[in-house]
Amino acid sequence: MAGFLRLSRKWAWVWISVIAGMVAPAVQAQGLSYSVAGESQVLVLDIRRALNESNAGQLILEKYKAAIIALNNEFNILQTQLIAEEQELRDLRSSMEVSEFVKLAEAFDQKSTQAREEYRLRKQAIDDELNENTDRLARILSQYAGEVMEEKGAAVVLMKNQVIVSSNAIDITSGVMERANQLINTDTFLIKE
Repeated sequence: MAGFLRLSRKWAWVWISVIAGMVAPAVQAQGLSYSVAGESQVLVLDIRRALNESNAGQLILEKYKAAIIALNNEFNILQTQLIAEEQELRDLRSSMEVSEFVKLAEAFDQKSTQAREEYRLRKQAIDDELNENTDRLARILSQYAGEVMEEKGAAVVLMKNQVIVSSNAIDITSGVMERANQLINTDTFLIKE
């Protein structure tokens, strides 16, 4: 049995060597590089960094933050008014008929519920616009990544967050951002067509 295991391991290494010898030329025949030397056939793009740090990405984030701040400021004023109105209602409770108080309380409840729903809908619209603009920018950045891939003669661009480890030499994020900063007109980027 021990002789069989020695023989099996020996043959396993022979087969691995044979397969490796067949794979290398096949990979090269397909124009793919499996070595680090020379131009790499695989490139990576840190799409998050490109979205956050490019001029267009920063414009999207600034617009989003400004819209959220304006919405929160508007609704903070409304919330302050509703709190004051609620306190008035509590103060009137002891001097009113129960049926009259119930009508006022129901009207107040409806008003505050309506305000919360309006806030939720407007916040959702702002979030949707952020997602729409980010998706649009991601598509443009992907096109630029494709152009860089072709210029470098690479075969594929992977998202950096899906790669376990990679060399900085194959990271095209800065180049893609530079291209985006040059080609995307930030004055008109957020204008809907």
